[in-house]
Parts: sequence; structure tokens; C-alpha cells
Amino acid sequence: MADGPKTAPAPHVHLPSVIEWSSISQGDLGLKAMYWTDDSKTSVTSIPIVGWITYSNRKVTDVAGFNGFEPIVVSDEGWWPTLAKSLPRYACIAARGATEEEVIAKIHKWGMGPNPGPSGLAN
Repeated sequence: MADGPKTAPAPHVHLPSVIEWSSISQGDLGLKAMYWTDDSKTSVTSIPIVGWITYSNRKVTDVAGFNGFEPIVVSDEGWWPTLAKSLPRYACIAARGATEEEVIAKIHKWGMGPNPGPSGLAN
């Protein structure tokens, strides 16, 4: 044992993510959530936005992490508040006065497809 005693490697420690949510702030900011009506991506419908939340998602050791500002809608499936983009066939967020044709034109112009993610804004 010229090299000395062998020790086991230190175990890998998995640090969990910390997600912090704000309370729901009431209001739609003049916007509405848009959803595809079917898989053809030729027609959209809207659900009113009932509020907004802010959140921070970070590892325990991160200082900044990822921050977001997300609209809340009431789900037709269960009548509970949920993130707009978590419902099936989410298309984008659009100005309350935008027509279906205007929204679809912007979605296709921007190449957003059926689910643009958190930055999908059409106005």
C-alpha cells in the first residue's frame, strides 16, 4: 500500500430546482390567449385571460435563474386557472381586438406553428 488507502469517490449531489410563483394579478392587459381549433392550423379561437403571474425557476445555487411573466386562463376542461400555454393547441397571445385572420397571418408570418412557446405574441 505504497499509494495509501483508497477512498470512494464523493457521491454526486443533485440540487433541486426552486420554483417561486407570485399570486395571480387580475386583468388581461388588453390581450387574449389564442388556440388552434383543429390540427389543420387554419382556424383559431380565443380564451379570455383572467390574470398574470410571475415566476422564477432556478437551481438552489443559482443567483438569477430564469424569470417569467405568464398569462392565466380558466381551463374549459376543468374550470380551474392554469397557464395559457399549458393547454392543448396553444397558438399565441394576441391583442383583444385582433381578428382571427390577423392572428393567423401573424402566426404563419412568424413561423410559430401550433405551439410557439413563451414568446408567442401576435398583435
